Amino acid sequence: MVFVEGLQSVLANRVRSALSVLGIVFGVAAVVAMLAVVEGARNDVLERLSRLGTNVLFVLDREEETSTLRHLQYGDALRLSHASSLISALAPAVVVESRTLETVIGVTPTYVQVRQLTIQSGRGFSDVDLQNRARVCLIGRDVVGDDGNQIGLGDVVHIEKQMYKVVGIIASEKSTKDQSLGSLIRNHNTTILVPMTALPKDRGVVDDVIGISEITIRTLKAEDLISMSQIVNRAIVHGQRPEPAVEIIIPHQLLREEQHAQRVFAAVVGCVAFIGVLVGGIGVMNIMLANVAERCKEIGIRRAIGATKKQIAMLFLMESILLTLFGGVGGLILGAIASYGIARFGGWSVSISIWSILLAFGTAGIVGLLAWWYPAKRAANLDPVDAMRRE
Repeated sequence: MVFVEGLQSVLANRVRSALSVLGIVFGVAAVVAMLAVVEGARNDVLERLSRLGTNVLFVLDREEETSTLRHLQYGDALRLSHASSLISALAPAVVVESRTLETVIGVTPTYVQVRQLTIQSGRGFSDVDLQNRARVCLIGRDVVGDDGNQIGLGDVVHIEKQMYKVVGIIASEKSTKDQSLGSLIRNHNTTILVPMTALPKDRGVVDDVIGISEITIRTLKAEDLISMSQIVNRAIVHGQRPEPAVEIIIPHQLLREEQHAQRVFAAVVGCVAFIGVLVGGIGVMNIMLANVAERCKEIGIRRAIGATKKQIAMLFLMESILLTLFGGVGGLILGAIASYGIARFGGWSVSISIWSILLAFGTAGIVGLLAWWYPAKRAANLDPVDAMRRE
């Protein structure tokens, strides 16, 4: 009975009720969308790290032009490969920005093994390809030709006016874009791998002084990573003159930093979203106070024919719950649409979890109950005689 009366009261003033719940709608939508982005980014990072494994570190060229430091060189990778028995495999690489949509990388045959890539069809590189400077390549699943069509096994890829035959296709990776951990754990769906000796123009020479972009190192055990970073420092940073300008990255350490940044981001956006829900709650309170003012005579009549203070309060509680419920449902729908839009047009991974929905609904519910308390108390405490006198 109380539910029906509350619903009739809300529907009797549709425009005013709709305006009062807009704040809750946008607040809940912000909570859902924010948590979907954070959860999606977290899942993306964890998926990339699980694919790489826990026993990998990166040595990156900082690409700084200084008078005292030099770039990372192929000779550094050769020295490092003989520096320790802790190294299971090592892969130098040269990143070349030579295509609009794809990244071209000059690699050695060990790159596929170290990065734990799967060749879906065809074959990988061999030492013969490296020695003969073979114009062959491995491509990701999303690499397309100049005409926009999908490239297949045996097709030709043009890189800086040179032709490379596709000998292998890398299995598709789950992650969609390089949005987490920088480009360290790059997405190979849009990558073209070529033998380092077959790079276009003057890049196709491999000797000790040729510049490289990165070295990926896989250790025997995850516990060896810290020791390996110290060995890298001794072998190529402090052991050479001039010293190379490099940065040593352990992905799991970077993961902790990124997760901290995500938590800060979630807290900031969550506070903004909570303020939005709170503003919506104030709107609900205003509409309930307006209802109390407009329905004084009705409240007086109800009290005169026997309605108790509790019954009056429950009537206004039901109206507040319905307004909050409508706002929460609308916010969930808007938040889901916003999350889809972020994933579709922004390129971010999103993941709407049950706990994010419960959190958004819980926040809206608490705010709705707080917004109900004062108007309901005021309505229940109206004197019947004074209330019936009001127009």
